[in-house]
Amino acid sequence: MPQEQNIITSLVELTRLRDQQAIRHKLLSSLLEISDAAWLVLCRLEQKQDDAVIEVCQRMPNPAPDKAVRHFPRALFDRGELFQRCIDSGMPVWVQDLDGYQGIIFQLPGSGPPHDFVVLFDERVDGRSERIVGSVLDLYDNFISLVIENTQDPLTRLLNRGAFDIDLPAALLRLNAAEAEADASAGAYLAMMDLDHFKRINDTFGHLYGDEVILLFASLLREVLGEHGRVYRYGGEEFAAIVEGITPRRMTELLERLRQTVEDHEFPQVGQVTVSIGWTELCSNQLPSSLLDAADQALYRAKAEGRNRLCFHDPREQVAGSGPSAESDTDDIFF
Repeated sequence: MPQEQNIITSLVELTRLRDQQAIRHKLLSSLLEISDAAWLVLCRLEQKQDDAVIEVCQRMPNPAPDKAVRHFPRALFDRGELFQRCIDSGMPVWVQDLDGYQGIIFQLPGSGPPHDFVVLFDERVDGRSERIVGSVLDLYDNFISLVIENTQDPLTRLLNRGAFDIDLPAALLRLNAAEAEADASAGAYLAMMDLDHFKRINDTFGHLYGDEVILLFASLLREVLGEHGRVYRYGGEEFAAIVEGITPRRMTELLERLRQTVEDHEFPQVGQVTVSIGWTELCSNQLPSSLLDAADQALYRAKAEGRNRLCFHDPREQVAGSGPSAESDTDDIFF
């Protein structure tokens, strides 16, 4: 009964989460707890030229003093054919010829390519471990599909407004937690982007071409900022990005690169499309609503100054009750 209660408790905690990275981390710790394995290893199969290479991404030893008495056998991760067999068969692969351990390889649902795997190591593995872990992975697959459906824009596959409303406060919490140790030269930023004259595009060419412009812009946004932060379709022709861990100069460079990339892109039938961008730096003593208002004021200024440009607004210069003004001179204009 205690073991069953642990499983239920772990699953309840897992399904409370909405951030995909947090869900995966909780999944791994839950699998280690409910299987009582000596080690749990998350790894990835990467295709490099003609070779399949297994890279260890995360390793978790069982904290019990009598469990992880020896290191997991690294030699298993030189045997790419076992992981390929797991992909081909769609079934867990048992490995029993390991030094001091036995192992079970599970492919993580929804991965690939590249393909992610969870490997359990213990002195002896049995069918019960396979059944429990397999069932939890099936539940994870169903749950993560629901999370993606609820946090992803159906047209562009970018994150949606709901995900943004969760992520901005979370970014501020991370900023608060890291403030004492953080590199003073790096920070976190919020950018709001709006496609210029988008109504004119819809009215002139029709909504089908308008949707294609949205899709192509989303692809360019993902290409320029996707590796550096999280990108969102905020609504209609408005987009957002939360970027952490870079300098203000680098953020300016990335946003200008995005602006220029959009201006230079030839959109089918429509031709040239431009984007206006407003951005601000996240400050630990600000509310999410204040930061959003600062980015919106910068975006308004970019529009008022002629569009196809980026503007910065310092949230610390916010005045309670003030609205955006084209005559305001408190914004620092870049480009």
